[in-house]
Amino acid sequence: MFSIVNWAEASGVLSACKSFLRLYNKGKMPMDDNSLENFEIHADFIQQNTFFGELMEPMYSILRDKNKQNNVKAETSNALLETLEADFEALF
Repeated sequence: MFSIVNWAEASGVLSACKSFLRLYNKGKMPMDDNSLENFEIHADFIQQNTFFGELMEPMYSILRDKNKQNNVKAETSNALLETLEADFEALF
């Protein structure tokens, strides 16, 4: 058991778990850079492999879908902008 705790502390998973619970229990993002970095690295792992993370799955599902939609919109906008620029250059 101590080996697991030591590994979690050394890898940043313990800090990320603390930040994850603090965010969804108290609504506070991690303040220090180290905790924020660990949270960003391990948030998906925690969400997928913990009981509380599974409870948050509907919210994560919505966020993933929204991010996919935003990415598609950005790609479409970039493609349209490139086409417009090419057409504009062809005119002049």
